[in-house]
Amino acid sequence: MKFLILLFIISISLTLNAQIKRVHSQPSAKTAAGTTHKANCSYSVFPTENNSWGYDIYIGKRLVIHQPIVPGMQGNNGFPDKTAAGKAARLAIKNCTKSVTVNPSKSSSATETGNTWVQKANVGGLSRYGASGFSIGGKGYIGLGNQATSSGLPNDFWEYDTTSNAWTQKANFGGPARVNAVGFAIGNKGYMGTGSDDTSYYDDFWEYDPVANTWTQKADFAAGLRRDASGFSIGTKGYIGTGDPYGAASTNDFWEYDPSTNTWTQKANFGGIGRINATAFSIGGKGYLGTGYANNGDLKNDFWEYDPSTDTWTQKANFGGIARAGAVSFGLGTRGYMGTGFNFSSGYLNDFWEYDPYSDSWTQKADFGGGNRGSAVGFNIRDVGYIGTGNNYSFENDFWAFEPGCIPPSPPTNTTAASNQTICANHSTTLSASGQGTLDWFDAASGGNWLGTGPNFLTPVLLTNTTYYVQDSTCEASARTSIAVTVNPLPAQAGPISGTAKVCAGRENVAYSISPVANASNYSWILPPNATISSGGGTSITLNFAANAVSGNLAVYGTNSCGNGMASPNFSITVNPVPPAPMISNSGDTLFSNAPYGNQWYFEGTLLAGDSLQTLVAGKSGQYWDIITLNTCSSDTSNHILLLKTGIYPSLPADINVFPLPNDGKFWISMTNPSKGTYAVSIYNTLGKKIYQDNVAINRSLPTFINLGPIPAGVYFLTLENGHHKESRKIIVN
Repeated sequence: MKFLILLFIISISLTLNAQIKRVHSQPSAKTAAGTTHKANCSYSVFPTENNSWGYDIYIGKRLVIHQPIVPGMQGNNGFPDKTAAGKAARLAIKNCTKSVTVNPSKSSSATETGNTWVQKANVGGLSRYGASGFSIGGKGYIGLGNQATSSGLPNDFWEYDTTSNAWTQKANFGGPARVNAVGFAIGNKGYMGTGSDDTSYYDDFWEYDPVANTWTQKADFAAGLRRDASGFSIGTKGYIGTGDPYGAASTNDFWEYDPSTNTWTQKANFGGIGRINATAFSIGGKGYLGTGYANNGDLKNDFWEYDPSTDTWTQKANFGGIARAGAVSFGLGTRGYMGTGFNFSSGYLNDFWEYDPYSDSWTQKADFGGGNRGSAVGFNIRDVGYIGTGNNYSFENDFWAFEPGCIPPSPPTNTTAASNQTICANHSTTLSASGQGTLDWFDAASGGNWLGTGPNFLTPVLLTNTTYYVQDSTCEASARTSIAVTVNPLPAQAGPISGTAKVCAGRENVAYSISPVANASNYSWILPPNATISSGGGTSITLNFAANAVSGNLAVYGTNSCGNGMASPNFSITVNPVPPAPMISNSGDTLFSNAPYGNQWYFEGTLLAGDSLQTLVAGKSGQYWDIITLNTCSSDTSNHILLLKTGIYPSLPADINVFPLPNDGKFWISMTNPSKGTYAVSIYNTLGKKIYQDNVAINRSLPTFINLGPIPAGVYFLTLENGHHKESRKIIVN
């Protein structure tokens, strides 16, 4: 029986989107001109603006009615059929009552079949069972088997053309005649091998070229002699397993054939018990094998899935019918089909079942149109399945096509460019997919919100990783394919800067740092005027401030391939100028500085605590000078003036060396002194505060090490003194 399928495609007025749903009518024979068909449906209006709707009616793929606009209908699910103006709309047809008259000029021969068997031209040659076959492109092939004659087994081979519905005899099979061989196709070649005749088992394996119409022997089946095995192909490989090995119990071994190397490789054993006369097919990159006569004497209805990517078997839902052997099967689109066969209690069978790998469930379909039988041959050509020949207490050569109607499509293939699946935050991207027909996009793996239709989908601006889902809605919804978008964020805002807030112009190697910034791969520093990075980078730097540097802000921000993050809070740096060196003069014992403020007087290198006025009255004979300090920045020393007063000893009669200069507070002292001795060593800062004092023995030939410990960078003064002499030196600590 053929079914008329009415497919309503709903088109919404204005800028609205449509979603396709499938509606079945009552069973009908060929459509006659002027026939009125009635379908039951209801509709749902999602938040939409909708004043009217239109529909197209197809019979099969033929458009028979185009109705662009009809009055809006009242919904029956609690949603109104109108919403506020300017909203997006989508109308989904589910069940409704609507009568339409097919246009006579377009419908006189329009038919569509679904879940039906249609008899085709009988297989060429004599009736037979235990034959083998496969399909290549748009052609089917059947040969070998046990024929209804006493003249021996046939090795003839026949080609079926779906266009002409005719069989053509081709070159005989290359090996000896046999029954229950395994056949499958890989690419544009067919393969057939194993099996048995009345006296022998076979392990030879042959390749058929339909263009040259020739057979070529290939590597023998590696497991040895075998009959009643099962096989299928997946991609570029073929597989054979189970069956009856010569001289042993039925087995569950499983082997892979690679035509590119003409080699066999043993794979993981079939998951069930060893058996003969099982049936197998492949869909969606997986192989399936089940039923059969087990080596323990039982008929089986277990069913197993093989994944070549992991070389593993997984038991699935048992076959929907009763246990059997000699069944036949094939794959169509995303579904597998299995039926017929033999059961000890029920005899030959004609029930037929559909397997859904996504729900792991079986659904009974229309019984096989040719009646009960076993040991038939089955294969698919495009979206139609075919079964022919077989045994029902008599040999058969009839040939039938199964048209399931809507074959649920395979999940769409993600064709999105890799660069479009990894983007930067605050950007959108275009996702792409391919399928058999209409593609619909969603925001969830099931249910969720419908986002659009078509092979491409433009996402909104994204801030975080997001996954979208696309399904093929050709006639029934496929499983959804997930497409994940990785969103790389910009760097976070940089945190506060640590470092010295007040520096003197000309100062070098001043350190600044921040904590690491999330998502940053690099860092960019914003410097105050006339400051330069002397070393470092990333989260820590050292700066040199030029002599003409001025106050300003220091800031930093993180960067990565997506852009720049927010800068840190400004870190204010005050750059104080270094005062010029003062000029001093004297009148008698009184010393004068030309600088009115910031004076600090020194005698023989020793800071004179409290002597910070513009004038100084000398109390001893020796060298005097002045240093100006303003805002913690000290000038160079002034010119030196030597004052001599009675009873005051002059400087040391020695050449004092301090090294290295500058230093980090650790240095050596040596002198060219006629004799060694003990000296008082004192260190003063520019404010005249003594920060270090010790008595050390200084040898005229060996330097003495001084360690001031960690002290701030700046200018310091060292004095050496014994009971008769005193000497001073300036020290610079970085």
